[in-house]
Amino acid sequence: FDTTSTPITVYVNEPVDCKWDKLDRTYDDMENQMSCRNSPLSQNARQLYPCSTTLTGLKNKVSNDFYFRCEDQPHLAGTEDEGNRNKNKQSYKFTLEGTQPLVISDLSPNGTTIRDSTDVIKITLEAKTSAGFNEGEARCSYNGFGTNNNFIEFIETGSFQHSQPLYLPEGVYSYDIRCVDLGGNADTKEITFGVESDTQAPNVIRVYREGQNLKIITNEESECVFDNFGCNYLFDDGNKMNSISNKEHFTKWDPDRSLYIKCRDEFLNEPSLPNSCSIEVRPFEN
Repeated sequence: FDTTSTPITVYVNEPVDCKWDKLDRTYDDMENQMSCRNSPLSQNARQLYPCSTTLTGLKNKVSNDFYFRCEDQPHLAGTEDEGNRNKNKQSYKFTLEGTQPLVISDLSPNGTTIRDSTDVIKITLEAKTSAGFNEGEARCSYNGFGTNNNFIEFIETGSFQHSQPLYLPEGVYSYDIRCVDLGGNADTKEITFGVESDTQAPNVIRVYREGQNLKIITNEESECVFDNFGCNYLFDDGNKMNSISNKEHFTKWDPDRSLYIKCRDEFLNEPSLPNSCSIEVRPFEN
């Protein structure tokens, strides 16, 4: 994007003089002379001879077409045998696609905190790209924690959606995300997020009667169940309590029955022993 000129080298199979033009013209009518190296020492490993120039007049968002033609036997130039030189009857067409800026249009996770119940938590960096070359087709890489200040390419990239799994301990992290398309257009943005490890079962912080219900409040979002005959039951076998906002839990008030309550959070943290409860409640009437 915004490139108006670019150097280029073309290779031919014998010593030549070459020209280029933005129109498909005969060799004699082409306006731009190229610099060709015709000595045997200038050949590459495939025994081809280089001709170089700078293409100008490039425009954004369009196909920029260029045409090349060559004339052989440059050693005959200016001699009486110059008419024996052969010129290309057809042009070699070369196109450079004018693009637009590449944009990282979305990043995640960003500005959030990811929680799980392990000491090392899986995080997936995700990026989306748009515009640029071929509607956002690009390759993305990241630079941050554990990369030694080097950009490392995403494990899944090369289209307009990119992802990279990471395994991180608790902390706050910042990464630079850089994406580059085939035209060399690049965009870089920073992503910041937190990681928290939650290995504790929910705590019941309040118990009271509300109308005809017994109500408990937990310190985090959770699911609570109860049994009337002790704590030695499996969580999935318990009687589910009704819930409001996943922190307020209630069931029918019954002063004739005790409630042995277990609470479990979204990470399946619950009382560690199978015969233990989050709380034991014995309703009574004054």
